[in-house]
Amino acid sequence: MTVSRVRAIKVPPYSVHSEKVVLGSMIAEPALIESIRRIIPSGESFFRPEHGRIFDAVIQMHQRHKPATTKDLLHALQAHGFVEQLGGESLLRELARENADPAVATDQAQIVANKAKMRWFIDAISDSLHDAYYSHDDYEAVLERTRCRLSELDSRED
Repeated sequence: MTVSRVRAIKVPPYSVHSEKVVLGSMIAEPALIESIRRIIPSGESFFRPEHGRIFDAVIQMHQRHKPATTKDLLHALQAHGFVEQLGGESLLRELARENADPAVATDQAQIVANKAKMRWFIDAISDSLHDAYYSHDDYEAVLERTRCRLSELDSRED
């Protein structure tokens, strides 16, 4: 039986809303940073790269025992040349004012972490499918590489 399939470009799972709530809450309520960091260890978990850079900057400032005020965060990001790439000062102000919701920040952090894991899973499976279609190796070799990809995914900290 032949099945006709239409390949559509799919957007991987993400939640920009959850990312903004996490970042805004970390800026507005620094006491949440450690609990959020236990859920999201690095900026790689964020779908939007600019959100990941902001997250990493907040964490770095926290590690130096410096509060991540909008002004200080702006200066830290400017030092790395990220401000314009991130949408400028207005993005930081929007995050701190309009998206902070400390009451649900850890729940939203869990959503960000879960979406990241799904994207990494999709990447690993996509690589395995590509390998299966185009490899000149036998089934066992392709299967072993797939097992390795999934093992690496399972041991990933983020």
